[in-house]
Amino acid sequence: MHCWICDPEARNMTNDVRSAVTSFCSIPGVGNEMSGKVTLQTPLHPNLRKSYEFLLPFFEQIVVFEQNLLSDPKHQENFLNYWSHDLREQVRSKWAKMGGDGAKMWDLWQKTYTEWKHEGANSKFRKVSNQTPI
Repeated sequence: MHCWICDPEARNMTNDVRSAVTSFCSIPGVGNEMSGKVTLQTPLHPNLRKSYEFLLPFFEQIVVFEQNLLSDPKHQENFLNYWSHDLREQVRSKWAKMGGDGAKMWDLWQKTYTEWKHEGANSKFRKVSNQTPI
């Protein structure tokens, strides 16, 4: 949030207006006091939605394909730990049969997440199924 403070228009705002802008842009559970994972539900905050849409292609290209992050079992577990137990187990069992191909694992993740989300829309997992898939 510090990047906009030097903007001439921002400098002319009252403290109340600047506080309102900062409050709008803040995300509950994220920041200096963050101490673990954050559950994001849809609809995402407008700033998060825009960031998500902008960054997803870069995430896929850099993290999934170039760094091949999901080829490492440690990173697989770190990734899966962000999701509910039932989804985690579904993906873990499928990934175990894939031989560590990170790109294929990512494709399978996306398909499994989409199916899980739609199945959960009418079940006890409705609230959880509205998480954003990365």
